[in-house]
Amino acid sequence: MTRRFWGLTRRQTVGVVAGAAVVGIAIGFILGPSGGDSDRATRAAPTVERVKPGSAGSADAVWVFGFETLRFDARLEGAQQLGVRGFGSVQGDAGRVFMYDPATGRVGSLDARRNTLSVVGHLPPGTAEPDAFLPSIARYGATLWLVSDPGMLTPLDLGTSQVGQPVALVSPPTAATLDHRATGVVAGPGGVFAATRAPGGIEVARIDPATGTVAVAGVIDGSETAPSLGGIAVDAARLWVLSGSVLYTFDPATLEIVRTDEVEERSSGSARGLVAAGGDAWMLTDNGATLTRLRTTTGGLDPVLRILRPVPDELRMPASLVAADDRVFAMVRRREDPEDLTVRVVGFDTAREVPTRGIDVPGEIAPGALAASWR
Repeated sequence: MTRRFWGLTRRQTVGVVAGAAVVGIAIGFILGPSGGDSDRATRAAPTVERVKPGSAGSADAVWVFGFETLRFDARLEGAQQLGVRGFGSVQGDAGRVFMYDPATGRVGSLDARRNTLSVVGHLPPGTAEPDAFLPSIARYGATLWLVSDPGMLTPLDLGTSQVGQPVALVSPPTAATLDHRATGVVAGPGGVFAATRAPGGIEVARIDPATGTVAVAGVIDGSETAPSLGGIAVDAARLWVLSGSVLYTFDPATLEIVRTDEVEERSSGSARGLVAAGGDAWMLTDNGATLTRLRTTTGGLDPVLRILRPVPDELRMPASLVAADDRVFAMVRRREDPEDLTVRVVGFDTAREVPTRGIDVPGEIAPGALAASWR
């Protein structure tokens, strides 16, 4: 086990290691809609059904990874506990969840239809991305693009398991600047996109998957302030990058900034995480207490779902935000107690404009990562 487990501190990791041998899990279901008061009572469901590897399953599932692996349906029901354990960064895909551990270079694939986990390739050991909200895995066609080091992408051919030539997104970092770097990667119809935090700002790049080179570059100037990178997302028409309290919208073809939106002035806490769903951009605001949408049609920032009440003083890890088709799922830690790693998982159907009744996953399994494996 690494010193840090999915964003937990060393103390938290040590505190929950005894949970690795959990035999049965009870999930708490929030009574009423997820947008209600988070302090309302929950009811315990029967022990989660255990599923053997190789058992048939639906391609569409929501996954919670920790010392145990849990899967749910789109309504966050039908909880099942798998006899496999995930690792590293995770990214849901069409009927699969890809995993990547930069420290060892191991790349895995969890097949949702068969409930089996296999290793699909190995990269040279690299540097793990410290920010849990920045995606480290993106699939474009039959190739995975992996953040193998800050400012560096490495392709892996899923058909042959062949590792391609690494792509430098920015100039090679010096020892003094390496710790200040962070990189997120996403894939859309226009190619593979990456954003890297650098001393002078956020450097954005579009990679041509055919040539493995940077085709277009853009920048968010941060020369006067310390830049931060809170998330990156893309759809067919827009690329979004969250830096500090500002959400930047780029033209994905030219990487020119077409609009900026202040986020924090409309919320009471920091914004983190970024996904695209239903033609809009989604993020966690109020230090993880609220799921907020940027409507592309109006430019309005709408808080659509209250996850926690009251608003925390700071964002509590573990936390995660993912999207699949027209659905968005969020996971945030419920309580301030650093020893209590219980998380709340909620969903929102953007097509029907309705929330999904949330669930509370016990901290004994150290839930640390969330994924959705839609077709």
